[in-house]
Amino acid sequence: MIADDNPVVHALISAQMSLIGYEIAGVEPIGKNVLATYFRLKPDLLVLDISFEDTDGLTILRELRKIYPKAKVLVLSANDQKETRAIVEGLKASFLAKPFSASDIQAAVAGILSDSAETLR
Repeated sequence: MIADDNPVVHALISAQMSLIGYEIAGVEPIGKNVLATYFRLKPDLLVLDISFEDTDGLTILRELRKIYPKAKVLVLSANDQKETRAIVEGLKASFLAKPFSASDIQAAVAGILSDSAETLR
């Protein structure tokens, strides 16, 4: 699932995911709707932007962790400050700075989902 308010980002991530054999369960462009959409879709991975007009991704991630602590999350942000990265990692999520290349997003997603597969074995 992709949670980002930028349609260009949706298209880029969707295209790159398809190239490596993954399907997008859904897209949520409105921050306040991310958790409801996540719980409805139950995706293997949430690709979460940090900035929305109505809330922020860190708030969403904190709320998600309260209810679903093992959710796999990749946080995207144009803010590559050490503090932001540390908060994301402290919340047990992966971090990828914007702008990112096609190979960056593919590697991040594949790494997160392969870690999941190894954990389940």
